[in-house]
Amino acid sequence: MHTANGKTFENVDSSLHDTVALIRLANPFDSANPLGMSTLHELREAAASACDHPSVRLLMVTGKGRSFSVGAAIGELDARSDQQVLAFLREGQSLLRQIMDLDVITIAAVNGLALGGGLELALACDIRWAHARAVFGLPEAKRGLLPGWGALSLLRQTAPASLGVEMVVSGEFISARRACEAGLVSRLFQERDFQAAALAEGQKLADKPAGLLREIKALLRYQRGKVDLSSADSSFLRLWNGHDRSAENRCENRRRRK
Repeated sequence: MHTANGKTFENVDSSLHDTVALIRLANPFDSANPLGMSTLHELREAAASACDHPSVRLLMVTGKGRSFSVGAAIGELDARSDQQVLAFLREGQSLLRQIMDLDVITIAAVNGLALGGGLELALACDIRWAHARAVFGLPEAKRGLLPGWGALSLLRQTAPASLGVEMVVSGEFISARRACEAGLVSRLFQERDFQAAALAEGQKLADKPAGLLREIKALLRYQRGKVDLSSADSSFLRLWNGHDRSAENRCENRRRRK
């Protein structure tokens, strides 16, 4: 359990570093930091609570250990109805929309694996930094699915169109270096203590005048307000109902028991 600002979280922790709020994905039972319904709820609450602090000018999201997040906890959807699957999609999309609509600049500090919904969470942030060991990917196609939280729409704003389509269609992963070369990430870090290095650089950005940061964020929020995160919902449901999930769910269950 992690406590921040009087709130208790199981899967995330939150801390304040002068004018930078840090939210860290820290699942105590799964170091891959999957995004299940409870984690999505905690992220939303932690982000709202952190940004309510009057001194916060920048929010940074990172992961504990060697994973940022491997994405949605698909196993939670086994034997669920279409409405329940859709509710899960909407919960993830609501988190991303909340991140995009915050009044402060947001940075995804990608410390390791950022896959599926984990990458979508990073794409919702205004800035993406990564450690050199980070890996990015949208593996849903390998399961016969589409990304469900708006990756197609978000990638159009953050990456070359060809790369975005290739990532979605192939399901293959790309290195942090290639992500940086393509503009998906703006800065690479080599430091052993990535979190400390990213926080130090984040504080330099947060030191800019508060009014300037607010105006920049207002413009970003206006531009991103046009992004449709739910455009693939119906396609996702058709594919979800048409593919065999038994093998992948067995694999996920085995991984969780380790």
